[in-house]
Amino acid sequence: METTVIVGHNEDGTDKTIKLRSSAAVPRDYRIKFNSDIFVDMDKLLTEFRDVMTISDAKKAEIGEDITEEQLQEIDNDTTKRFLSTDILQIFEQIGYIMARAGDPKHTPTDIDEWLNGLETFAIYDILPKILEIWNFETEQRAVPKKE
Repeated sequence: METTVIVGHNEDGTDKTIKLRSSAAVPRDYRIKFNSDIFVDMDKLLTEFRDVMTISDAKKAEIGEDITEEQLQEIDNDTTKRFLSTDILQIFEQIGYIMARAGDPKHTPTDIDEWLNGLETFAIYDILPKILEIWNFETEQRAVPKKE
């Protein structure tokens, strides 16, 4: 499965996008590139993300229905900085990079730092749900268990 995510704007004002793709090759590519198990790392990422979202949702609920877009962005940025560890952010970057390489290998550099330097700062809350969506689609059980 693949999806396209807006990660900023080009100089001409158009949306800057990246194509993310999940496939059977992604876990292998991840293991080779980062010497780590994507299933273990994705579980860590998901667990911490859920915890952070609980904190973020509580802050938003305190403000109520009159919350502005600026306040939403401030809460998301503050929550990300305070509660997501650098290890988790690194996992997020690595998974995003591998999925971007799978989605558009011709336009994604072979070096993760070069890829990250080509992106604007973006909210993890905008991209992570898309990564989780395509990851869950690829990893959900598709076979129907046989009854004994």
